[in-house]
Amino acid sequence: MATRESNLFSVHIAKSVAVTTLRLRSAAGGDAVPFAVGHAFREGDVPSGSRVSATGPEAGALQMSVKNVWPDGSVKFAILAGRCAMTANAETTLSLFRAPPEAPRAPLTTAHLVATGASATIAFGSAGSASIAGAEWHTPFLSWISGAEMSSWLYRKPIGSDPHLVAWFEVRLFAGGALEVVPWVENGYLKVPGPGARAGTASFTLGGLERFSQPLNLLNHQRAYLGSGTTFSHWLGADPGLSWRHDTAYLQSTTLTPSYRAVTSASSPLWSRQPSGYQPLAQAGFPTNMPGAGYNELIGPLPEWDVAYLTSDGDVRAWRSVQINALCGGRYGIHFRDELTNRPIRFSARPNLAVNDASPGLFAVGGGSSTNDLTTPATGAVPPTYDNAHHGVWGYFAYLITGRFYFLEELQFIATVNYLKNADNQRGFGEGWFEPHLISANQHRGAWWSVRTLAFAASATPDDDALKGDFVASCNSNVAFVNGRFNQSYNALGVAWGGSASQFDYLGNGGADVRFGYAPWQDNWCTFAFALMKDLKVCTGNAAQALDTFLQWKFKSIVGLLGGDSTSAHYWPFAGRYDCPIAPNDQAPLTAATSWYQSWGEAYTAGGGGAYHGNAMQGTSASAPGEMPTGYWGNLQPALAYAVDQGAPGAAEAYARLVGADNWAASAAGFNDAPIWSVKPRSR
Repeated sequence: MATRESNLFSVHIAKSVAVTTLRLRSAAGGDAVPFAVGHAFREGDVPSGSRVSATGPEAGALQMSVKNVWPDGSVKFAILAGRCAMTANAETTLSLFRAPPEAPRAPLTTAHLVATGASATIAFGSAGSASIAGAEWHTPFLSWISGAEMSSWLYRKPIGSDPHLVAWFEVRLFAGGALEVVPWVENGYLKVPGPGARAGTASFTLGGLERFSQPLNLLNHQRAYLGSGTTFSHWLGADPGLSWRHDTAYLQSTTLTPSYRAVTSASSPLWSRQPSGYQPLAQAGFPTNMPGAGYNELIGPLPEWDVAYLTSDGDVRAWRSVQINALCGGRYGIHFRDELTNRPIRFSARPNLAVNDASPGLFAVGGGSSTNDLTTPATGAVPPTYDNAHHGVWGYFAYLITGRFYFLEELQFIATVNYLKNADNQRGFGEGWFEPHLISANQHRGAWWSVRTLAFAASATPDDDALKGDFVASCNSNVAFVNGRFNQSYNALGVAWGGSASQFDYLGNGGADVRFGYAPWQDNWCTFAFALMKDLKVCTGNAAQALDTFLQWKFKSIVGLLGGDSTSAHYWPFAGRYDCPIAPNDQAPLTAATSWYQSWGEAYTAGGGGAYHGNAMQGTSASAPGEMPTGYWGNLQPALAYAVDQGAPGAAEAYARLVGADNWAASAAGFNDAPIWSVKPRSR
């Protein structure tokens, strides 16, 4: 996995183009404090053949290691590294500029790593230990970054003779000799016999000094970073105590995250919900029961802790919480590493493999394999239940701001376990699409949240990573699937809900007057997920045009819900509803025009209509306007925002109706303290 690396020197500002800023802080300070951060870039800001340079009196040489490019060849995501003069506990702002290329410098190599004299050991109770030292540094499992300011490698070693326990070391070596290590222990393979709990005292030693030691009960397919508190890595020498803040407005403008309207203050009650420190396998911000119904801080386009970083201008409490929660995601038994490659699985290599249902409690609902190609069932205690219908996408944003390989793989593990927990014949085998059902392994919301996670994984996975092609191909297949299943001439509503109408009895009375209904809030997540896929530009070839075709049809649903006050429209004050009828008969298959209501006005009338003709959002319970930050009025914001930005007909008018509501300002004010659903159009 090579890295396109550019060694950067100071340049004349007259030759440069301003891009954005990066703010650094060091508790220790110093004349040349080493740092490395992840950084996203807007398409076109750093064209092919150019680079990013830092200017200012404190700036030294800056290294840009490009991991992803946009379709036009410009930089999409890179890891920036260098050394900078910093005053202890004072913020230093680097101005990042686009600049012409300069001659490269010789990169740091494993010979430089050996020269540090470092040794690293992970021990795990009676299972034994795994150490790396001396010449062993010359044979990394993976070379992650190669550069003159910083090089990074991944090392792995089995712990003793245990068939499942593996020690991992993510190592960064900086110019000047500073060495940083992220160690973790993992307990999870696909088909190796004997998965189950491993208990013992886990410890990490670096340079002969023990940095972490704690009893640990590592259950099947869990992973644990070996650290605690706010120590997110271990340094061979003095820890510089780094933190940083991106230009969060710029970050949102890249389209690699949604754009948010919330502004979270330093005194917001949100901060009381953020964990103050890390402990291996801790609950942190995760729900007690992932399959539980209702609002929680995990579910949304991004989890609350990630959004808080964007809405608080990078508050250090959010910076910590992003990493703590992404590390604590190791508590879920989702880390199915392919023993043939020692990476997360490639869909194309495992077209029939599915998670064995004989691993009780691991997933809320699982699938199966038509060829009986199943993972080895685990025994003993099980990790907290994982449910793709309620899962968040932890790891993505942590990778985006840190560039750490650990977080990238966490995202990849989530995307691949969503594939594994579905029956092979319901996902198109190696195609990897997510077919929604009201029961079985994919509820509609489970399918669409899985598409969201897949899109993020396809975007974040480096262009030269072997998994990249499989994630992109799966995105392409999902586009083909939804076009074929839902985008039909007889469906004028843009609702991705179909098949047997008996899936959802709208009135629920089992009598003669029954209609087929759907859940708009789940369908709105479908709209968002595929619109996100378009913004991330991960689809290739004909699939990119097919995605446009699907979205042109799909946006009809959110625009229709927010229609005007006419007999042909669904009146917008009632858009924040739990369910809505879309067909007159709950027993007829939805495969012909006669099965569907042919306008949103018909659907509105069938759902009871209403005599209200005012200018305020309506609803009760989770549909109440006052519950917008945690209810259905909030759930529809991402779909509407992306419809506006992507130019869907009628979307701008629908948005104007909503934000012009008499009770909009009062209802939306709650977003500042609960910002998950506060997604807004970038263009507004």
